[in-house]
Amino acid sequence: MVVDLRKHKHVSPKLGKVLDLIGVREIEHGCLCLKTAGPAYDREYKAVVAVDPLNFTLLSDKEKEAVLESFRVLLNRLTFAISIHIRIERYDIDPYLSRLDLAAQNARTPAIGEMAVDHKEFVLTLAATHTLLQRRFYIIVPSDHEKAKSAKKQPDACSQARSQLSLRCNDIIADLDRAGLTSHRLDNVELAHYYQSCVHAGQARDFPLAGSNLAAVARPIKPTAAAVALAGLPAAGDLDINLDATISARPDENILQQDVNNTAETHTIAAATVTNEGNKGKPARARTTATATTDTPEKAPDRFVNAAELVAPTGLHVAPDCLTVRHNVGNEFLRAFTLIGYPAEVEAGWFDRLVQIEEPDVDLIVYIAPQEAGPFVSHLSRRLTTLRGTQLAEQHHGKTPDPYIEAARTDIEDLRKKLVNRSEQAFEVSTYILVRGTNKLQLAEKSARLLSLLKSLELTAVDLTYEHHRAWQCGLPDGRDILKRKKILDTSSLMMGFPFSSTNLSTPTGILTGIMPNGSLVILDPLSDLLENGHEVKFARSGAGKSFDEKVRVGRYILAGFDALVIDPENEYKALCEQYDGVNIRMSTGNYQLNPFDLPGADADDRNVLEEKFQSLLALFDLLIADKTPGVLSQREKAYLTRCLHLTYHKAGITADRSTHVNRPPNMTDFYNVLRSGECGEDSYELADRLQRFVPSFPDQTRLDTNRPLTVFNIRDLDSESRPAALLLITDYVWTLVRRSRKYHPRLLVIDEAWSLLQFEEGGRFLASMARRARKYNLCLRIISQDVEDCLSSEAGRTILVNASMKFLMKQDSSTIDAVTQAFHLSDEERKYLLSCAKGSGLFFARSSHVPLRVVASPVEYKLATTNPNESEEDTEHDKDSTAVALPVINVATRTTEYDVVMPNFFAAAPGADTGATPPSGYRKLRLERPGRATDH
Repeated sequence: MVVDLRKHKHVSPKLGKVLDLIGVREIEHGCLCLKTAGPAYDREYKAVVAVDPLNFTLLSDKEKEAVLESFRVLLNRLTFAISIHIRIERYDIDPYLSRLDLAAQNARTPAIGEMAVDHKEFVLTLAATHTLLQRRFYIIVPSDHEKAKSAKKQPDACSQARSQLSLRCNDIIADLDRAGLTSHRLDNVELAHYYQSCVHAGQARDFPLAGSNLAAVARPIKPTAAAVALAGLPAAGDLDINLDATISARPDENILQQDVNNTAETHTIAAATVTNEGNKGKPARARTTATATTDTPEKAPDRFVNAAELVAPTGLHVAPDCLTVRHNVGNEFLRAFTLIGYPAEVEAGWFDRLVQIEEPDVDLIVYIAPQEAGPFVSHLSRRLTTLRGTQLAEQHHGKTPDPYIEAARTDIEDLRKKLVNRSEQAFEVSTYILVRGTNKLQLAEKSARLLSLLKSLELTAVDLTYEHHRAWQCGLPDGRDILKRKKILDTSSLMMGFPFSSTNLSTPTGILTGIMPNGSLVILDPLSDLLENGHEVKFARSGAGKSFDEKVRVGRYILAGFDALVIDPENEYKALCEQYDGVNIRMSTGNYQLNPFDLPGADADDRNVLEEKFQSLLALFDLLIADKTPGVLSQREKAYLTRCLHLTYHKAGITADRSTHVNRPPNMTDFYNVLRSGECGEDSYELADRLQRFVPSFPDQTRLDTNRPLTVFNIRDLDSESRPAALLLITDYVWTLVRRSRKYHPRLLVIDEAWSLLQFEEGGRFLASMARRARKYNLCLRIISQDVEDCLSSEAGRTILVNASMKFLMKQDSSTIDAVTQAFHLSDEERKYLLSCAKGSGLFFARSSHVPLRVVASPVEYKLATTNPNESEEDTEHDKDSTAVALPVINVATRTTEYDVVMPNFFAAAPGADTGATPPSGYRKLRLERPGRATDH
């Protein structure tokens, strides 16, 4: 329920310096140190917690209930005011493009370099046709302000404030964690970047503050030791000059070289143009711009550089309809609104539609201050008296009772009872919306769209005429509600507006994984610290696009510096292997090409490498020579094989001593000869006879060139009986390979149709063990299967599924949807989505959230990844030489083709229209240059 406590009093704009509007003076120990109205040494302290949102709309009803209840606990535990700041920004793709430029320059082959160029042009086209947005969420936490009695007491006050902020931030982070939200407290550099972006977003993007800027705040500038030695100066601490470099707050001003005997640097704020409502029809009288005034010099610390000077704009101009924030990169126009009306009834997540507005450079600021129930209950009682008096007066005059008055009276009575019973708490809430633009026309258009959205949400907002600069101050990390446009909300109403909802999964680095329905890109780095590990499992029915997605992403991972090793059951990676100068290893029943007795180099931990090899070999023998009933070797058989393995390695000069592991390892023939010789006792189990038919399939040593960006193990020619053994052999070889390297180069291991290995106990156990330890060696597992029950049916499969930090559920059918729904706790909406989504689409799980995701590929990537049998090799060759290519595209209405080979907007087909199209003239056609075929083994 919402109640307006009082009318807002208009505050006239006050002329002065820009620095007077900036609260921050120092940034230390993860705290913003803000000036106050008291003495120059007095400070107020704030900390900022960054929150990673979750996708609230896709949660099931039970999950929503749990999240909201946790948020209720957070609100009810508040004993101090907080502010929540939601920033909707343009996604900065420049770092991603820079990495692609670097990949093109350092490419191993010209073909790989051209793939990097193609991918860059593709991302640029996406950016041109989509509004790429990211949403950031912050909670500004204050300390209790206690004025220091003197400058000497200020350090003690600062220490107490820091301790209090640490406790409060830890409590909030713990409460957010219970709601399923990950969060962290901003450090000094993050605070500086955050503050700078709130002042002027463009300046923060083009001239971000460096750590050296912050190091110069509130202290004298000192030369480095090398500079002192070079100049022959007596002591660096006695100097007040930097011999190395000049640190400037802004490119055109060197604030560090100002004479400390002079007055502080001055700024101006333009006077507001005041319209006299009483003189309608007459030209409005404008005040002239104020002349710069000089600040009274403060205490000694402010004679040095302070943080306000580093982040302040060059000027502000207040007009009736907007604020102009001036800086070197250009002017930024800002218009502010405040919410004064809320809907009478709200549903769970009612604030989410406002958070998901598809407009860049929009800030939502919500100030929340807990209130004592007593005064508010008295206010509600007076309100009830008024309503009751109105009803009695209408009854006395014979009027029909007003149903709105009766409804309001009932709501107020219910709220009053809850406040008295302490089941609800009252909060003063102020909500401000800041809209930014590069010009006034853009600002007006964005404001009109915002007001239209607010109207559809039954939210009433007013333009803060002449007070846009005050709202701008409210949007700074100072966390000060200067305008105080407050409403009263109870806990339930505020809880239902759960604000930390978004679909952002991206990490700072990584590869383009897909695109969300709102056009936002998902960029993920499997080695990011934001993920528990780099493993991913993918489930989809046949023909849903799982192999297409995997081939597109493998190519992009190679551009990002990964080496990829792929187990290919259907020879689908041939074209990709040729393009990326890979090696294609053909395995057959008579030629496995790998020596399973190979050993890794010295392992970093204290594990017994030889004993681990024995376990993997026993798992291989389980698949090769175990009787079908019971399907595994007996313990006596394993004991006998272990004795034979010890003897086989001993004959090769290899023992538990790691220094012997450099010797040439034995092979399957050597092991067979030991079995047949009877040196370890009689082979009463006839193991040698069972093994004999497999011995010729193994080489005497491994002779493979895997020093390539892409290694494909082609197992298409293997029969179903031999495939599990081949899968185990390959995974063990990769595990040996990654541990053999001294520098753990990032690698991917893609296992398609992993069910054939997971169905065997020993094979599944080996794969699960590898998944648990792979992150240490920069190895990322990618498991692909058609049915989730393949993983759920075994303990090893469940272990892999639980430990995978990324999961991609693509299109399902009626035979698999129940198992998927139960395993991933999907809501009814998600279930329906997976049954009806287009090819190449699905739900992607990562970072405690999940979003709808669509696979996107450039025309070149499409040709390398498609497995559509209707696209013949002749058609592909013809397309390579043509000047305009007809590209298959997705038609959401009819779904007549397979994938969205973006440019999505350029190639969106109208219902019933022909889906053939030609790319835009601005998109460069890239030929698939293949200087030589991939190496076959």
